[in-house]
Amino acid sequence: MKPLLQILILVIGLSTLLHAQTTTIPDTAFEQKLILLGIDSDSTINNQILNSDAVAVTNLDVSYSGISDLTGIAAFSSLTNLYCVGNQISNLDLSNFINLTDLDCHDNQLSTLNLSSCTNLTTVLCYNNQINNLNITNCSALATLTCYSNQLATLDLSVCTATLASLSCGSNQLSSLSLNNCTNLNNLNCSSNQLSNLNLNNCFALATINCQNNQLTNLNLNTCTTLNTLHCVPS
Repeated sequence: MKPLLQILILVIGLSTLLHAQTTTIPDTAFEQKLILLGIDSDSTINNQILNSDAVAVTNLDVSYSGISDLTGIAAFSSLTNLYCVGNQISNLDLSNFINLTDLDCHDNQLSTLNLSSCTNLTTVLCYNNQINNLNITNCSALATLTCYSNQLATLDLSVCTATLASLSCGSNQLSSLSLNNCTNLNNLNCSSNQLSNLNLNNCFALATINCQNNQLTNLNLNTCTTLNTLHCVPS
């Protein structure tokens, strides 16, 4: 009986170890896409992926795949590029993705997007969603932010004033927007908001501004010395 007991303990131990080496993927469409991409090495819909499969991936494109839940994405900790465009994702938590540089998640149903630890992000495209809060206070490398057609009431860009080159935040609910000292900003579209004031002090590189359909009563462009295109028709 002793050898049998030892074998039983070994089997249980191996089963536990195997489970510890996998991450749950509850969304069948997500797992199917991972199989089609050759990432999920067991090639079986079993609601899990080996952690070793996930951590080896640096570029992941699961766009237009009918995905509603990206639970399990946390296992892809080496990602530098993530594209999940045109799905039905409502929540995206990328809080541990310190290597991520490019994110494109537009045309989903996102209400929350967690980028709290994405310190290396340079590009975020999250337009056509339902996001009401976008925390980029640690995204100090951000150069391009396209977040139009959401439900944003505030947008704090203070951490990326030296790096931000392109901002498109139109069709939100912004009542204020400070771009003071965004010295590298070249393109700005903040149209169709509720802005009554727009601070563009020291935005020396601005070439294009679209701020139409707001409630602006004053617009100081004294330091925008490279400006060549301005759209400023009131709402």
